[in-house]
Amino acid sequence: MATTVSNFRSPEFEGVYFSCWFEFIVGSHVSWGATVDQVLNNPKYSTNMKSMSALFRDRPMNPIETGVYWTEFVLRHNSTKSLKPIQNLTFFQRRLFDVALVFIFGVSFVLALLFVILFRFFKTTLQTKTLKRMDVLENKKKCQ
Repeated sequence: MATTVSNFRSPEFEGVYFSCWFEFIVGSHVSWGATVDQVLNNPKYSTNMKSMSALFRDRPMNPIETGVYWTEFVLRHNSTKSLKPIQNLTFFQRRLFDVALVFIFGVSFVLALLFVILFRFFKTTLQTKTLKRMDVLENKKKCQ
């Protein structure tokens, strides 16, 4: 969903169209007529859409020729396995178990290191507090 929304919103910032969400329009009392009027009368939208259309139409082959090419490709080679590189991966690589395993080991290492550091820190602080208490007790005994 998030990818779709970001793809939907990105051309708006390029000035290709003007989007208006229902909540936005109802909440701010903007009329549909004003929105349509802005898109129709502002030349920014038509020039940007023409440039985007030119980019889309700049292809080495038209869509029908592209479809024919790929159909002939599959018929020539009797397989589409070369077009699906995921089939060449192992079961663990396809499901990213290797990446998850490295991540789990990394997190475990960092947590173990943090545990050791905190353990040593508290051990030394407790030892120093205990030694200080023992010194205080010994000093009290000597004074008595």
